[in-house]
Amino acid sequence: MNSVKQLRLFVGNLPWTVGKQQLKDYFSKFGGVRNSNVMFNRRTGMSRGFGFVQFASKDGYNAAISQESHSLDNTNLIVASETSRRLRLQDMEAETD
Repeated sequence: MNSVKQLRLFVGNLPWTVGKQQLKDYFSKFGGVRNSNVMFNRRTGMSRGFGFVQFASKDGYNAAISQESHSLDNTNLIVASETSRRLRLQDMEAETD
């Protein structure tokens, strides 16, 4: 697996008011953020309620993933490693087959 991918977090349950800069600003307190993205619906332009944060170092990534809870705009976020999220999706797809 690419080491850069290992430093990428999935962030779910994002309020529709949160953009990539606010996401980056929040996670920067854990360490340097290389990139942040919020996913938007192409047709409506509205947030899809999730995004990704890529850290510049493993220390920042570990600090963020080890924190028990995260909150932005009074909303509890879902934070998981991108790898664990992908594996859970594969498991759910296998169960429906």
